[in-house]
Amino acid sequence: MYNSTKMTEVAGTASKLKARYDFLDLLKGGTIILVVLFHINTELTRYVVTPFFMQLFFMISGIFVSTKVDFVKYLISKINRLIVPLLFFFILNYAAIYFASDIVGLGKSGKMQRFEMLSLLELFDGTEDFTYAGALWFLIGLFNLFVFYYFISKISSPIIRLGTCFILSGLGYLLGEMHVNLPYFIDSSISMMFFFGAGHYLKNFKWFLNSTKYDLWLGIILLVPYTIIIVTNRISAEVMLNSYQGEHILLLVSALTGVFGVFFVGKVIISIPSINFLGRNSLIVLCTHQLLIIITSFVTGRVVLINGPWVDFIKLGIVLISEVPIIFFLNKYLPYFVGKRDLFHFN
Repeated sequence: MYNSTKMTEVAGTASKLKARYDFLDLLKGGTIILVVLFHINTELTRYVVTPFFMQLFFMISGIFVSTKVDFVKYLISKINRLIVPLLFFFILNYAAIYFASDIVGLGKSGKMQRFEMLSLLELFDGTEDFTYAGALWFLIGLFNLFVFYYFISKISSPIIRLGTCFILSGLGYLLGEMHVNLPYFIDSSISMMFFFGAGHYLKNFKWFLNSTKYDLWLGIILLVPYTIIIVTNRISAEVMLNSYQGEHILLLVSALTGVFGVFFVGKVIISIPSINFLGRNSLIVLCTHQLLIIITSFVTGRVVLINGPWVDFIKLGIVLISEVPIIFFLNKYLPYFVGKRDLFHFN
């Protein structure tokens, strides 16, 4: 009887933990879909999702951070998860675009006359958008945050840690206002430090990750002011460039209400299998979708000739469906290069 009861308790705990991670996968999947749609039609989404969607990504990343290890081991772990995929996908994207634009005429002809490994130098320029794979900046920005936060996490007081993150975000925002771009996207990274730190801080509260009867109402209450703000004001956030449009207070309120509103609604929904699948593989989608957009735009614009108000959503569907075999292939045959297995080890 004791063993049976104990096993039931363990199973219940495992189920709760799975639900916690399921809804985080849902949030990551939903956010990566918005990222893809943003790159398909920036104007359609600029004033609707940019005030919160990258901030949500960084907050979720903060939930998963753990700094209770040796710094060298911690650093190698982040190199395996972020820098190895960054270099792999950078080379993959440029090689593909070289073939596409210079050989078969797909994409922006003339933009790339020849493929040079020296193009990797663009990684060190904070104003460079990589031309064809701008989303790769996120891996650099996230790596920066993991490294910076390792040292911030050594502050004993949780409130002071969060306050430090808030001050650093303010500094990052100020650099954006002054049009100061630092290498390695450091300015963009520190402007997101508060959301990253908030994720790490709040995960210690049971109500934050566990489902409660108030989640839906909290989500709705928070999304109402977010909707009012984006409908009545033209505010936007280009986090990669550390560039923001709109009143300071409106940018902050929209980011907080958007992030936490969507977060609480996600806790209620928990799982939509196809979206959760994309969330578990969001890094691959992030690093390959812009190349797929180029191919899809070529097919729909020159071959099939699809037009109309829904063309962008048709493109979105094609890109997301195309991601599925890519995800399965990379996870199975190249797991070391997509952050699923460690290429480098530290004993």
